[in-house]
Amino acid sequence: MEKISVIDMGSNSIRLLMAELEGGKLVGAEKLLSMTRLGAGVDQTGLLRQMSMDETIEAVRAFKALADGRGSRLLGAFATSAVREAGNGHAFARRVELETDVPVEIVSGEEEAVLGFQGVLAGLTHPGRVLVIDIGGGSAELILGDSEGIAHKVSLPLGAVRMTERWLKSDPPTMSEVDALRGDALEHLDAWRELVIGYRPESAVGIGGTATTLGAIALGMKAYDRERIQGFELSVRGLDDLILRLSEMPLEVRREVPGLQPKRADIIIAGALVLETILKTFDMTGYGVSDYDNLEGLLVSRGYLNL
Repeated sequence: MEKISVIDMGSNSIRLLMAELEGGKLVGAEKLLSMTRLGAGVDQTGLLRQMSMDETIEAVRAFKALADGRGSRLLGAFATSAVREAGNGHAFARRVELETDVPVEIVSGEEEAVLGFQGVLAGLTHPGRVLVIDIGGGSAELILGDSEGIAHKVSLPLGAVRMTERWLKSDPPTMSEVDALRGDALEHLDAWRELVIGYRPESAVGIGGTATTLGAIALGMKAYDRERIQGFELSVRGLDDLILRLSEMPLEVRREVPGLQPKRADIIIAGALVLETILKTFDMTGYGVSDYDNLEGLLVSRGYLNL
């Protein structure tokens, strides 16, 4: 059995996957997460904040020590929206490498989309034509494809941290703020409506913190359960109900909602609104949750995990 680990340095959180593989199959997996909010302020200033960078480096260091302690070979880390967009992103990536001895690869939005799609395929038994939706902290990736590969992909600046900072200033957010966020999302999505609907996806699959967290809230999870969340279906109507419920709560009340990590409570409404707008724009009736995402996708791309 081979033990392999990989780190995702996202705009909202940094995550570690420790995988156990036999003959190209995943026989065991553990994911850990630390919310360092690396993308905070990047939309306004174009720079990563010192505190977020420091906390991210500490998380990488801790994850490396954990992987080493488990005898799991750490392939490295890949950085997404916040690092690739920030003016000091490349310098930060080099700093991570120097201070932790963990190699860092900055992936493009299109590469991020490919990794997410490959991860989803690794978790699906009989994929038909699918729309994969990955809402991160800084960006959202949309991927159309099937078991034969990707037909279309796009990365849009619609991440939950970015959209919260841009539009949701009040606590709880006002209706005008909610409408403005929806309008911004729709402006970015409208150009893709004809293409996506014309592809006729049979289903939508959501990956990333927004999609999995909304599923966990709908299930009332007190502790996140990877096996229980995988494949859970959330309808547009159910999502609308969650948005209405969450958007009426002040932040301190949202932090107590089962299934919602307290540190994600301030950005979950924005993420949910973006997801809702995507589903409605493309005439989808709901989405299935996938815990398999770009972390598993990286193992696929490196040849460790078979589809």
